[in-house]
Amino acid sequence: MKRILLLIILVSIATYLIWGFATLDRRPDKVQVRSLINAVEEAIRDRNLQALMSCISRNYRDDEGINYDRARLLAMEAFQIERPYDVKAKIVSMKVSGMLAELQIDAQAEFLDDGEVYKRNLVVHLRKERARHALLIPKRIWKVTKVEGLGLYSLD
Repeated sequence: MKRILLLIILVSIATYLIWGFATLDRRPDKVQVRSLINAVEEAIRDRNLQALMSCISRNYRDDEGINYDRARLLAMEAFQIERPYDVKAKIVSMKVSGMLAELQIDAQAEFLDDGEVYKRNLVVHLRKERARHALLIPKRIWKVTKVEGLGLYSLD
């Protein structure tokens, strides 16, 4: 009985590890970065705070003095707006160099009942940060570390 239980445990662990390694994201960096920007866009459109914050580094800091916690509060406030809106993010250029990436993005957010409310050319900085896949397997994932040109405090 103990042997059967031990065999079941070993097979389960082996299966879990095989699944973990088989599902690692092996796409090229540029594809992963595009996927991250799409995830940010979708999270904002869906008002999904948890999904949005999963794309942002805990070490996020920008020139407007916004850090990770402040970004979370600002997103929470924005997502409470009841008017319908849409967002679009078009990647104009992308430079990926090792563990860092810099993107030029044309960002637009508009209220659907009123028209354009926000349009900016952003510079988005990303870094590959340590993470774990399937709780065990070390890997690196892209996270947003800084956004230049948000202009949040200059909005009227």
